[in-house]
Amino acid sequence: MKRFRIAAALSVCLAVSLALCAGVWFLRQKGKDPAGLSSAGESVISAGESVIGSSERDSGESGDGQSGTEEGTESGESVPLPDETAPVLTVSWAGENRIAARPGEETVLPEVRAFDERDGDLTDSVETTVSPAGYARVADGFFYSRALGTYEIVFRVADGGGNEACESLIVEVSSEEYAETEDVTGENDPNAIALAEKGRRAVFRENFGKGGDSPLLPPEGLAGHFSLEAGDRSLSGNSLVADYAACVGKENEFNATSLPVRSGVWEISFDVRLCGGIPFPDFTVGFRKGEDRLYDRKFSLAEMREGEVRRIVYEGQFDFEEPGWQFRFFKEYRDGDAVLAFDNFTFSYVNVVRKETVPDADALTKGFTFDWTDFYTPVGSATPLLTEDIPDGEALGAIRGATEGFGSSVMRLKGSGGYEIAALSAEKVPCLYRAGTRCRIEIRYYAAKTSTDYLIALNGTPENRILKEGLFGKGLHLLTAEFSLSEEDDGLTFFFLTDADVYLGNFTVLLLPSGE
Repeated sequence: MKRFRIAAALSVCLAVSLALCAGVWFLRQKGKDPAGLSSAGESVISAGESVIGSSERDSGESGDGQSGTEEGTESGESVPLPDETAPVLTVSWAGENRIAARPGEETVLPEVRAFDERDGDLTDSVETTVSPAGYARVADGFFYSRALGTYEIVFRVADGGGNEACESLIVEVSSEEYAETEDVTGENDPNAIALAEKGRRAVFRENFGKGGDSPLLPPEGLAGHFSLEAGDRSLSGNSLVADYAACVGKENEFNATSLPVRSGVWEISFDVRLCGGIPFPDFTVGFRKGEDRLYDRKFSLAEMREGEVRRIVYEGQFDFEEPGWQFRFFKEYRDGDAVLAFDNFTFSYVNVVRKETVPDADALTKGFTFDWTDFYTPVGSATPLLTEDIPDGEALGAIRGATEGFGSSVMRLKGSGGYEIAALSAEKVPCLYRAGTRCRIEIRYYAAKTSTDYLIALNGTPENRILKEGLFGKGLHLLTAEFSLSEEDDGLTFFFLTDADVYLGNFTVLLLPSGE
């Protein structure tokens, strides 16, 4: 009987122990720890099975094996996981990554933000560059260029692990100021440039024909270290060869004395070959008149190898207020020993013409409409924007869907302040500002924002005479106003009291008969 009782007691103890171990194992599997049975980091061993404490089990674990910050080693130490994830660079594109800009105006760039899962907010570390850098600049969220053409802006950011992210934006600099062009091509005749009338394009090419003089600069006008040469050092036929080792303390530049330099858009390109010596980083191209220098741009030839040929392209919109300017290239500092050969010059010139039409009394009596395409008419600092280049997708869709009032271009008024209708000034349209003249204006517009305050006034600030004021409601609308003018009035101005983003469509001015 006694043995039976002892065996029964042992059986009960064994059952309790097994049940207790099973309970602990179950709770461990559920991520819980029964109070009093283990402490963090301890192992509970029962029935030949080990259960690892949570602090040991979780060390270095993650769902994908990479998101944790540390991983275990054989020695039990932990080391950081490598950072192989690039930052997230977000650019607030409005449609495609392409925007339009006008020469001589600042254009707002899209907002750019950067975030990294380890380093956090990297927005202030985003670097912005533009190419070609010689003709444009980017700073403080704005793009600026005076030269027509296509530019690429690159936004780039790197995190602490060296991972990079980048986005690019294409900027098209164009303007309705310039008429369509026609070519007047001249071969070995620099006077082709002079043949370009308003709105025409001329191209002059100079290849230094073998055995012939250069029409740009006859041999007797060359400095002693410049020579027209054929043979191994030339590029094709004759080339203009400059030995800069011989120009220390002497004239070191080439001037195109026979080229008629005129205001307009220029693109000048030529080939340069390193024939020998050490190239230099201060090769400069530009224009000169006596001691005056204009629009110089520096090119580096420092990485060229002997025998290598490189194409130099120099372009921009230039305003020469006086005649006598010469195209030139030179070495900034005269010491050096490089021998360079130049050839295959191409001078492309566009004689720009501003397309501006000012209405007369007859046109105003019939009703004169500015559609911003056929008649380039400045409105303050704004310039026409091709409808297809509208950056706001919602605005573009609405304007394209309008049944009337919008053509192939619009006038965008953005920001706040005053926008003067320059073509309607008293100086340009005196017939409009006679005592008792009455007129009506009609303006089709699309407002990207709701309830933008506006007023239309004469004479500007501070003595403006308010003609109409109200709110621009979001969407497409027609605004009309009738008023009388006097000889004391001098111009029509839009004022925006809050931040605005408005696209003007057709703008019509109609003279009303007296007494109507």
